[in-house]
Amino acid sequence: MNQNSINTFVRAKHQQKLSKVITLLSIVIILFYIGTLFLSFHIDNIEVLVMGFFVFSILANSDIPKYSFLVNKNELLNIIEEEINSDAEAIELLSKELNK
Repeated sequence: MNQNSINTFVRAKHQQKLSKVITLLSIVIILFYIGTLFLSFHIDNIEVLVMGFFVFSILANSDIPKYSFLVNKNELLNIIEEEINSDAEAIELLSKELNK
């Protein structure tokens, strides 16, 4: 495993943590928004803020490769494939699994 692969893996782990935080924050925001609707409490431009945050959360949790801070699944699959190809025992195990 080379340094580039390790850096990509570490970025992916950080991205996984960030994704969980963004998802939880999305749930809290939507519950707050629903609460303000039920209580007839109006905050100016809250709809724009909520929709903007949800667009951000969709982009942050997606695999769109043009965002440099994201690690897409293809990069991780390439790392795994390189590791499997460099290990003869892993190649044997993979071929057994694929032939099932």
